[in-house]
Amino acid sequence: MAFSNDATTDIAIVHDVAAARRWPDDPHASRVDADVARVESSDPAQLTLDPLLAEAQRRLRGDVAFARAILEAMIAHEPIAIRALLATPAALRLPRPVREEAQLFARLSRDSLRAPMQALQHHHRMVRLAVSGRSAV
Repeated sequence: MAFSNDATTDIAIVHDVAAARRWPDDPHASRVDADVARVESSDPAQLTLDPLLAEAQRRLRGDVAFARAILEAMIAHEPIAIRALLATPAALRLPRPVREEAQLFARLSRDSLRAPMQALQHHHRMVRLAVSGRSAV
């Protein structure tokens, strides 16, 4: 899987990868889905006239989508998907602890009960940042 320089295409690719990995029994999923949907549905042209800010918002939406995809792959314990996502250039924008944790999850067995805490915290921070950024504009 290769990521392009276009965040819209990247978001579509990430959604294709993540579509099969929903955890329906997660009580917080609907709230997180609502926040992510709010972030991803925003139109940069309507948010700001400043092209640099619009670019930053576009990249942030791509980062949120990527953080969600890697988190879902880690929760589902799918080593192939984790390795594929880590091989993309977008993975270099992940914090080091999240990348290391993802590499660990790629090696763990499916029976492991370990939770991806670093990835959960990173995803939460990215969604909060994106939501607060939208309301501030």
